[in-house]
Amino acid sequence: MDRLQSMRVFQQVVDDGSFAAAARKFDLSAAVVTRLVGDLENHLGVRLLQRTTRRLALTDVGEAYLARVRHILNDIDEAHAAAQANAEEMSGVIRIFAPPLIGVHVLAPLVAEFGRLYPKVVLDIHVDSPLLPPIQDYDLTLLGAEDTFDANIIARPIASSDGILCASPKYLREHGIPQQPEDLTGHRCLRVKLPANRHRSWRLINPQEQQRVLEVQIEAALLVNHTDTLIRAC
Repeated sequence: MDRLQSMRVFQQVVDDGSFAAAARKFDLSAAVVTRLVGDLENHLGVRLLQRTTRRLALTDVGEAYLARVRHILNDIDEAHAAAQANAEEMSGVIRIFAPPLIGVHVLAPLVAEFGRLYPKVVLDIHVDSPLLPPIQDYDLTLLGAEDTFDANIIARPIASSDGILCASPKYLREHGIPQQPEDLTGHRCLRVKLPANRHRSWRLINPQEQQRVLEVQIEAALLVNHTDTLIRAC
């Protein structure tokens, strides 16, 4: 039972003097409204309303309960209104840490639009190597999914991305095009060097066979800890 909804329905039934009128306010059937009030009474173990064919009347317990319900619901509505007002007038500084890949290609294009939506908010963005920074120094830290986190850190996934295997046209003209994944072992491969990427292999997924994962051992000709630098080196 949604206790808060039942409290609101109970209050509306009393204010309107009927289950049917309250049902119309909440866009519910009269049967559902009757059940919600009944469930509330069963939960409390008391009778809140005296029902007759002509009218509804509060019991003594119901009258005392209604007074508290009105106070509680009013406080909740005021809290929601205050929170929404603060969101509309959001201000201050948000300190963000991001590795170069996310800072340059994800955050930077969004800064102007964010500024238009929240003109009183200053973004203090620190772009640095993806080594795990002191979390306590930032309000928001953006890291890759493979990074390890302290058990006390609250982490939430906010986006996902897929990697692709590619080569420059010049390289392919000089060294040929691999015909199958195993051919990669004979090519000069470039690899991003990140704390979470310690393996000497690439895990490849066939787009037509998502469940099939092929792991190919590679000997990297170049290791770089900065993605844009790696791309320029192709």
